[in-house]
Amino acid sequence: MFTCVATGIPDPAFSWFRGNSEITVDDRHNITMTTEVVEDVTFVTSVLKICELHNITDVATYTCVATVPRVTDSASFELDVRAIHAAIVTDPTNITVVIGTEVSLMCQAEGAPLPSFSWTLGGVAAEGEINETVVGDTTVNSTIDLGAVNVTGVYVCSVSNGLGDGATASALVTVQCEFSHTNTHTHTHIFSLTAFHCVLCKCI
Repeated sequence: MFTCVATGIPDPAFSWFRGNSEITVDDRHNITMTTEVVEDVTFVTSVLKICELHNITDVATYTCVATVPRVTDSASFELDVRAIHAAIVTDPTNITVVIGTEVSLMCQAEGAPLPSFSWTLGGVAAEGEINETVVGDTTVNSTIDLGAVNVTGVYVCSVSNGLGDGATASALVTVQCEFSHTNTHTHTHIFSLTAFHCVLCKCI
């Protein structure tokens, strides 16, 4: 919440800016104005309220501009968001591979404090090596190396930092088994694996 007080004749009009862009009232921005007379002097107060600070894009210079005929004055405020709800900014990508292919998935999230990650498959912790890399003041990449995959599944990336409910995103890893049967001619067949493993993929 930012407060701006001005006095003048006639009463000043107010405008609010984020950077160079004028702020209008919407679901997240509310602007109110009140007046108070003290010893025959009228003080006009404008208040800017920003709701649900959860995005790094809220960090900016906010300026209050007060105007009376032929006179304009302004005051600026710096907003530094210290607490940002964890949010996923890059989802892991769906992928289709042949059985035995080594697969890695990446998920990027932002938050302040920095979010923590978990990877699950079928509601339980996914097997794989997880690495996290900080790439900005509020942004982290998490990569899970699944190794050689042999079953189709939906991998879920979950992030949280203690603020709000956290966030999730998922990727479908489709595993296909390729086998050949040789009689007089060679035929190659590909099918997808769901809840079972492929055994003896190459048969003669």
